[in-house]
Amino acid sequence: MNLRYFSLIFLCLLVSINVYAQAQNIDLLNELSEYKISSISYKYEGDFSKEFKDKVSLVTIAEKGKPYSRSDIRKSIENIYSLGGLADVKCDAQLDENGVSITFILIKQKMTDDVYLEGNKKLSDKSIRNVIRLTKGQEYDDSVAARDVNAIRDLYVSFGYLNANVSFTSSFDNKTNGMDVTFKISEGSQPIVKELIFTGTNEAIIDSTQLLRMMKEIKLGSPYKGQNALNSDIKIIEEKYREKGFLTAKVWRTLATSDEELLKQYKGIGRHFTIVDFEPGTSQDSFITVIIEIQQGRMIYIKINGNKHIKDKDIIKCYSNT
Repeated sequence: MNLRYFSLIFLCLLVSINVYAQAQNIDLLNELSEYKISSISYKYEGDFSKEFKDKVSLVTIAEKGKPYSRSDIRKSIENIYSLGGLADVKCDAQLDENGVSITFILIKQKMTDDVYLEGNKKLSDKSIRNVIRLTKGQEYDDSVAARDVNAIRDLYVSFGYLNANVSFTSSFDNKTNGMDVTFKISEGSQPIVKELIFTGTNEAIIDSTQLLRMMKEIKLGSPYKGQNALNSDIKIIEEKYREKGFLTAKVWRTLATSDEELLKQYKGIGRHFTIVDFEPGTSQDSFITVIIEIQQGRMIYIKINGNKHIKDKDIIKCYSNT
């Protein structure tokens, strides 16, 4: 059989099944509306007080003995949820010989109790807690905890711990009726800067060796301190160009990588500074190459007249920062 012809038949079959299923659902809803509600019950997932349960009964619009109504069910769910403290409210409707049996399922909202940090030695508890959203007394959600895992890892990467691993566990505390959350951190180590590459430089204007020596945070043979430290050195480089009259010069991109395929793209490009002496047996994963790409721009000549109280260089500095 032709493959295209077979695919067409299969697609038509899927469409037919889908239309049939939708029709069955519509028929079922219409069928339920023809019956009266035989019973209403509540299933509570979590610890609920008797006072709260009494309120639930009071705000339920659907009534035993009345015809089944989708609008009454929807309104009942909205009223119950509005009582607060609930993560979700569901309704299960079953047709039996007596009519429609209704069960409202109430899932209690979980609150965050204690948040623990394990394994962090290089970064303080305070710095980590500043980037996470889960705090004591806040509604607990697994997705929020997962985002916090990424936030903690991003924080470590910004300080040069590129291989930091972060995970979390959560457990329900029966005493407090809250969720205890523990973030487990494996910090790893900062890689050694094995190579520095400058691109876009004009050696006649500023020698790359001079830029290398000016850098205070990122040094050959030293641990890579992360993007925050690199940004500090970027400001020093840009300021040096402005002193030379290149007021629009900027470092337009930086990379910190150990990807050999990516580094091949920079072979023969720019100035390369490399350390060759390191301890035998050291894993290549322990090294990193930092690439600094510079857009020098054109030299701008500025003539200033009439300034008596402010120096030329201060005025030029303000101009270059705009």
